[in-house]
This record gives sequence, C-alpha cells and structure tokens, in this order.
Amino acid sequence: MNKAMFRHEVSVLSAALVVSIVISVSVLVANLRLRSEIRDLHTSLDNQAMVEAPQEGSYLKVLKGTDKNGGAEQIDLTSLHSSTFAIVMSPQCRYCRAELSTWNHLLQINRTARPLFINLSEQDDTGFLSSLRLPANTLHINIDRLEASSHYFQVTPTTLVIDSHGKVIWSWPGRLTEDQTAYLEHLLQPL
Repeated sequence: MNKAMFRHEVSVLSAALVVSIVISVSVLVANLRLRSEIRDLHTSLDNQAMVEAPQEGSYLKVLKGTDKNGGAEQIDLTSLHSSTFAIVMSPQCRYCRAELSTWNHLLQINRTARPLFINLSEQDDTGFLSSLRLPANTLHINIDRLEASSHYFQVTPTTLVIDSHGKVIWSWPGRLTEDQTAYLEHLLQPL
C-alpha cells in the first residue's frame, strides 16, 4: 500500500470517526434534553396532584353538570347573592358517610350560606342525601370527572365556604376535625 492510499484511508476513517462522535454527542444532548423535559413534566404533574381542592382565595365561577333527574344543570356561584356552604361528596365514599352527622349539625346552625352538594359520582345520591335535614334553598349538582378536575375537586369529602362573588373563603379536603367544625360553626353564624 502506498503512502497516498494510506493517507486517504486514514482521512476517511478520521472523517467517519468525527461524524460518529458528532452523532453520539447529538444523541447524548437529545437524551439529556428529553430527560430534563420528562423530569419537568413529572414535577408539574406532582405539583398538580398536590392540589386536592380549590385553594383559599381562588375563584369558582360556574359549575356545569346534571340535576337529580339527569337534565343539564349550571350553577353560577357569582350570582347567588349569598355565600355558599359547599360539600363535594360521593355516595359510595365511606368518609362522606362518616361526615353525615357533622354535615347535619352544620346545616342546622347555618344561617348565612346557601348549601350546595356537588356529587362527583355517577351514582344516584337521593338516598344518601335523604338522611340530611336539607333546607329548602339547597342546591345540588352532579358533575363529571372533567368538570371536577377543572375546579380541583379531587378528594371526597371536600368542604368549602364560598363568598357571593365565587371566592373560596375556606377549603378543606377530607374529614373535618373538631377544630375545623368549630371554625365552620363560626363562619356559618350570622354576623
């Protein structure tokens, strides 16, 4: 093999090596970007999952769903002209069933807020709610999962007090403690 041919083969191999290195570096950079994007997505999903209920200070405007008979229902929380005592529930939720006596107590002492029951289940809740002494002005709506997630209704039960402009004054996902119940008693009493 002569020197010219040898030099040519070395330059071809060198060029192939450079191309191979460039491709490897490009693939490595792409993988690092992809890993970073996946990590950011996981962080974003984790942060979203942490929001189990509407946050105090946030606004709830219109709830869309169905009424007890399956007809279309829409409740505009900004036009009720009073505060709202909302309970997000599901008839098959054992924690909701455990809260029935607390809700009954709060409904009886409530003199300022309009009761609203938000059913996250497709299951009929008529029997479930019949054990409560509901005031005549009680509102009720069944909402699907998409509507529920758009309002951050993730946990049953969730208890909310909402002002007449739709602003969440108080929110708690899960069962109520004695201290929380006492605070709600205070919030629901007339001024």
